[in-house]
Amino acid sequence: MPQNLQTLARGACVCLFIGFTALSFAQEPLKPRMNEAFNAAAEILDARWDSKAALLGSNKSHTVRGSAWYGLGLITRDKPGDFENGIKTLIAVAHTQIDLPQLPWDGTFKRVAEEKLPPLNGKAYVDYDPNWREFVGTIFALALIQHGDRISAQDTLVLENAIKHAINGEIKQKRLPPTYTNIALMYAFLWTFAGQRFHNDQYIKDGEAWAEKIYQSFQVNHSFDEFNSPTYCGVDLYALALLRRYGATTRLREIGASMEADQWRDIARFYHAGLRNLAGPFDRSYGMDMTRYASLVGVWLSFYLPNDKMPFPVFGGSMDHGGDFFCALPYAAVGTRIPQDILKEFSTFSGERLVERKIANGTRTATAWLGENLMIGAEYTGLTRGILTRTSQFHPVTIHWKHTDGSINWIKITKISLCDCIASKNGVSITTDTGDVVFRVHAPGSDIKNITQTRWVLQNLALDVTSDAKKAKVRIEDNDIMITYQDVKHMAIHSEYISN
Repeated sequence: MPQNLQTLARGACVCLFIGFTALSFAQEPLKPRMNEAFNAAAEILDARWDSKAALLGSNKSHTVRGSAWYGLGLITRDKPGDFENGIKTLIAVAHTQIDLPQLPWDGTFKRVAEEKLPPLNGKAYVDYDPNWREFVGTIFALALIQHGDRISAQDTLVLENAIKHAINGEIKQKRLPPTYTNIALMYAFLWTFAGQRFHNDQYIKDGEAWAEKIYQSFQVNHSFDEFNSPTYCGVDLYALALLRRYGATTRLREIGASMEADQWRDIARFYHAGLRNLAGPFDRSYGMDMTRYASLVGVWLSFYLPNDKMPFPVFGGSMDHGGDFFCALPYAAVGTRIPQDILKEFSTFSGERLVERKIANGTRTATAWLGENLMIGAEYTGLTRGILTRTSQFHPVTIHWKHTDGSINWIKITKISLCDCIASKNGVSITTDTGDVVFRVHAPGSDIKNITQTRWVLQNLALDVTSDAKKAKVRIEDNDIMITYQDVKHMAIHSEYISN
């Protein structure tokens, strides 16, 4: 094991401590899995690193955030030459920071090193990404915390100035609500880290007050507004681990640890070990089958579950949204804690259950039913949320079930107006204000001739549908089945799993 990983492994904890911080504990079976995930991610990026630019990519396009992850990964791995190349990479990333004090994107980083500066009327998330301040800034902070004694004074100053610039740019904008959970949590850590690092008491005071806003909202129902996201819950865990482990004050470390444990408990409630997936509903999701795409909750769980148990594609194989796999590098460096009493939920299905969780302040409610081979999720929004576009990350109704061959089939709503949805055993009820409801069905081998307005017969699943829809249409799109119910206000679906 490299010397840096041995150093990171020191410590003690009554909970399972996932990450390189855990390697000195009794959890010896975890060590190969953590190393395997970390090394698989690093080795893929080794082939993509451009030594001339000291960034990931080619002559025409070098990614910035991914390069920051890789730079930290290199100095963590610490093979011959890694440390020097890792620092070069972090410094190259720092040089992509935008310095335009009068404009909203001041202090953030380019998404691609070669991209032009945003136009004067530039739009966030279109022409630039303000969140790169937090994503990149926390990586610089981790590098200074864990490896600062080996970083030269000159390079230290570059990283420190980049953190100051990112924080000052964010403070000026006042753009973040505390409910933007994953970014808000990283901001809380970075703001207070900067206060501690630069002896700025106001930063610590204001950053801690910001963290308290997040915590007080969370405390109402022990849940975040950005709820049950296979991707963004993973970012939450990263930020919470930073607060718990490196928080600038005792209070920050306490609330970081508290929210981290509660976040894992929520994940466990909705997790189905047999299907290797989280049940919906998903406030923000980039996929439906965690065994096929790189979710960040999946990255965390891949650190200790074997291939046939982890909710993640096989390391090194093809995966949708594959860029997120490289979060394994910073996640391994900081680690997380899973309460001991819920560990079994991630390896063995604990039995049929109905879950009901109030979201954030309680105006929304998530429900899920998990059976042996089938699970259903739904969100009651109080008619406050609906899907406006086909690419929406919000999935208010989801159904997952097991195919005979062990793969996962699924259904999700891809279009709906304002809606209230409730899951129950084998079923879901749907209420909308008006308009069409569109379902996407991924069930290879199913015949659309077996789908009518009142009954769907799919591979290993039959569903009876009652609705006030005027009409239903069925078509094929990208090998999935699209079912559209026109002018709907009420629907109810009852499902029956069919084992072959």
